[in-house]
Amino acid sequence: MQSDTIVIEVGAEKKKYTLHKEVLLHYPGYFRGALSGRFKETDDGIIALWDVDFDAFDVFVDFIYDKKLPDCVYAPWPLNAPIVSVKIRAYTLAERLIVPSLKHALTDMIFQSYRSLKAWPMSSVIIHLFANLPETDPMLQFMVDSFCVHDGVGRMNARSIEMADQFPQDFLVRMLLKLNKLSKSTTNDNNLKREDYDVREYGNETLRN
Repeated sequence: MQSDTIVIEVGAEKKKYTLHKEVLLHYPGYFRGALSGRFKETDDGIIALWDVDFDAFDVFVDFIYDKKLPDCVYAPWPLNAPIVSVKIRAYTLAERLIVPSLKHALTDMIFQSYRSLKAWPMSSVIIHLFANLPETDPMLQFMVDSFCVHDGVGRMNARSIEMADQFPQDFLVRMLLKLNKLSKSTTNDNNLKREDYDVREYGNETLRN
């Protein structure tokens, strides 16, 4: 913790974070590139992430220093909240910054929560994830599977129905394929399995970090 520090400005409010370069360089993705001098963001000694919500960035900071998820991601989120929950936004931020160990930890937590509560993703969550993740990300398929297995269509509230016309085509296609598979299955395919939704490793960072 005696290493040099870097200032990162986050969100429209440009909230400033002073973080240790050595900690950031442990992760082979975004910050390693930024701190190598290849990005213009560091010309003035500041990395700007003005399009990132600072509460999601707080989750990232807590995780890289403490190696565990902060309490805020476990807090209940109102169904009609105007923005997507912090755990979901932290997941898409982890994809953007290329931090698979954070994605893995969040996947564990999200999976356990959805399975134990028989929950399904709200329309806003579906739209957010499909807009911000690559099509190969396993979280997308988990959202589709939990939506189908837990009767997301039949349990949609008024707000979710209003937003349904914004569903990505990829989600709708996957949903139809999953529902078709469930309708024809003679086995118990409605049991979601955590190992079906593992994130991949990147660079030198392992999922044990």
